Order: sequence, then structure tokens, then C-alpha cells
Amino acid sequence: MTRGLSALLVLLLALVGCGGNPPETPQETAKSAAPAGPAQDGKAVPALQRYQLGGDFTLTDQNGQPFHLSQLQGKTVLLFFGYTLCPDACPTTLSKLARVYSMLGPEAKDDVVTVFVSVDSGRDNPQKMKEYLEYFDINAIGLSGTKAQIDPIVAQYGARYEFTDSGSAAGYLVNHSTDLYLIDAKGDVRYVFKHKDPPDVLVPVIREALSQEA
Repeated sequence: MTRGLSALLVLLLALVGCGGNPPETPQETAKSAAPAGPAQDGKAVPALQRYQLGGDFTLTDQNGQPFHLSQLQGKTVLLFFGYTLCPDACPTTLSKLARVYSMLGPEAKDDVVTVFVSVDSGRDNPQKMKEYLEYFDINAIGLSGTKAQIDPIVAQYGARYEFTDSGSAAGYLVNHSTDLYLIDAKGDVRYVFKHKDPPDVLVPVIREALSQEA
């Protein structure tokens, strides 16, 4: 996909380690998806590069229904990759987003949608995604799918993940990128937040995106 390949020239995304169970086959300990490109440290995506990053895709939502990202056009979307057994980056991101929603106020909740894409095709299914997201007070859609479905999407967004053997009974670890993508009402990636960016950084950018929805 041209958009996905071009996206590799846009970002070098940070990795974090997250634990889990063994992959379906030993071969799945190899790297998945494509490497990322030069980093943008929590910055707006230039207009000329927006068409190169992101794009529509289809996965299964937490209710077991097919979901197309394009269904959210007209909304402001906060998208990130992770998985339900992640012990650090994912719950931290979701907790931070709960604070962001609180700061934005109830009037913005319907217009800002968080999209959590699982990269753990071996364990995360709709039911598990649904149960996990219930712990967080945010307007969220949890998406899962097969590895063959997920990998092209990871590449579209210049993200990455890999399975590594933990050498313990806990099973494999999943290292995955932690950036948060702000997608505007037209479906374009407008801003890439870093994991370290606090709510005070996110909220003004999201408000600006909301102001452009009308």
C-alpha cells in the first residue's frame, strides 16, 4: 500500500515492552510489521504529509461487528496500538485519556472517539477488548483481528511491534510503539502525540481539532 510505505518515512516510534502468553507458533517470535522512519516528537503532521500517513481500514469491534475507520468521519479520533495484557503503556495511555475527556467536558465526549487497535491477534478477541475498555471512562472502540489484517494497518500508520521470548513462564513479550494519532473529521492524521505528552498538551490540540469539525 502506497500510503503505508510512504508513512515509513514520517515517524520513528518509541517501543515499550509488554508481557503476554506464547505466540501461536514459534515463528511468531520474529518481528512483525514494518520498521518506522524518522521521528516526529509530538508534533503536528505537515499538510503535505497527511496523505502519506494513516488511512481507512477494517477490523472487528468489541461487539463482534465489522468496523471501518471511515465510520468515524466527522469525529475527532485518538488512535493507538497496544493490547489488553500490556502492563504499562496501554493502561497508562487509557488512564491519561480518561483525564483528557474529563478536561474536555461532557459536551465533547461524543465528538472525540478513542480507537484502541490490538496487535495481539493470538489472545485479544472482541469479548476481551470489551471487558478491558470497561475499566476506563472514555468513549472508546476496541478493535481486533487476525495478524494478516493487523500488520498492514500497523504499516499504514508507521507503527511497529514485535514478539520477544521472555524466557519465563509468563510467556512472550510484545514490544510496541506508543504514539497516539489524532485523526481529524476528514480522516487525516493531523498530530502525533508521544507517550510522555501529558493531558495539558493533548487537550488544546484536541479542542482545536473539534473547532474545525463544524
